[in-house]
Amino acid sequence: MPPIVSFYHDSVLDSLLSYAGNRAPDDHARRELESEVVGCCVLTMYNKRIWRISEIDWDKSIDDTFAQENTQISFRDYFKNRYNVILESNIKCMLVSRPKRNQKGPRSVLSAT
Repeated sequence: MPPIVSFYHDSVLDSLLSYAGNRAPDDHARRELESEVVGCCVLTMYNKRIWRISEIDWDKSIDDTFAQENTQISFRDYFKNRYNVILESNIKCMLVSRPKRNQKGPRSVLSAT
């Protein structure tokens, strides 16, 4: 029997906007969105990779910075430089994908700050 595959046509941003509009989501909207997307897999259009959403960081935005080659760069600038993608959303939250523990090798760590 072939595996059953479900395709979700809306983006996570579409879901966030449906719960909160263009304003900051309240606690109820945050819980609703988290229950909908945490644990789901998303396909990123900029590099065609699939990521499992581990959590939503409500304190981060695309204008926050992280260290890259001994300098600070914003997520917005990183995506522009690396993938030629212009991030336009000003909603304050970031999706977090944490790797699962690999039983055959060391654990990978992603750092956003």
